[in-house]
This record gives sequence, C-alpha cells and structure tokens, in this order.
Amino acid sequence: MPYVSKDDIMAYIGAALSVQAGQPQQVQLILYKDYINNQLNAADADSITVALFNSLGQKMYQYSNPVIAGVTDLLTLGQPATSTQGYITFDITAQQSANLANGAVYVQVTITYSNYYPSAKTYVLPLLQIGSVSGSSSAVVRVVLKILFRQSRVHRQLQALRTLDTTFQPLMDPTQHLSLLRLTLQIQHK
Repeated sequence: MPYVSKDDIMAYIGAALSVQAGQPQQVQLILYKDYINNQLNAADADSITVALFNSLGQKMYQYSNPVIAGVTDLLTLGQPATSTQGYITFDITAQQSANLANGAVYVQVTITYSNYYPSAKTYVLPLLQIGSVSGSSSAVVRVVLKILFRQSRVHRQLQALRTLDTTFQPLMDPTQHLSLLRLTLQIQHK
C-alpha cells in the first residue's frame, strides 16, 4: 500500500502508474485524516499543491487548487456529495511526460489551512513514489551517442564527450543532452 504521512494527514495512491514519455497520464491520490478510510475533506484546505519530481530529484511541475497563474496547473478536488472529498486529481500532459527522465516519479503534497489558531498550519508530506517513467528521449539520445562513439574517426574527442555524458547526464535536462549530441555530430563531421 503506497502512502506517506505527516502528523495526522496521509496521501495514498491505489496503484503505481506506468507513465510513457510523450503520453498524457491522469494521477489520482486520496488524502486521509487520522486513519485509512477517513477521507480528508480537501475542499476545507485553503490551498493544496502537488509537486511532481523526476527520478533525479528535480521538481518538474506543480499542480494546485487554487491555481497559481503561470506557476501551476489545475489540481481537481473530489466532492463530499460523491464520497470523494479526499480525492485529488491532476493530469500530466503529453509534453510534460516527454520532459520527465526515465525511472521513478514522485509527488510531494502540501496542504495549507489558514484558519488554525493561533497561526496558519501547513502540512508538507514526504515524497511519494507514484510510479515510473519509460520511453524518455534521454535514453534514445544515449543510444545514438553510443553508435556515434563506435563509428567516429575522432575517437579521442568523442571519448571525452562520452565521459562527460556518463558523468554529468544525471544532472542534465533533455535540452542540455541534445546540445551534447549536436556537439558530437559537429566533431564527427570535421
């Protein structure tokens, strides 16, 4: 049962997701208060934000209710009338999933109540692994680079780029990785 908790709040996902890079994916979490099967009424919170982290620990996207224009995407809350008051749902778009690195994907839920006495109360739950990402373009770029390294006439320069790739690739975003590929192609055609 994949869940995390902080104080008396718990976030739970029913089953691990398999996110395919470039494909949209809906994510549904359930928030509980005090114990399982006692859904938190998410609408009572002043704000709920879900941050999406890639396998490298980088915060990639945020979803919130209410939405923060230009910063977050929509987080949909369940309704007490349908007994889904603890459900929070967001959509990872095709473009967003294409930018996620292969491997585990995590969320961090932050819930804020401003009506607590004597001051506001914010719950920041630990990271919850919600599934994994596969098919990311960074894996394709690695295969292309590997082929180019084997066929290159400028082996030493390309070997240096390979070392750079394997050493720093976990820190690179896909754009940086593609820049490395372009540099590799320029060296090969000199």
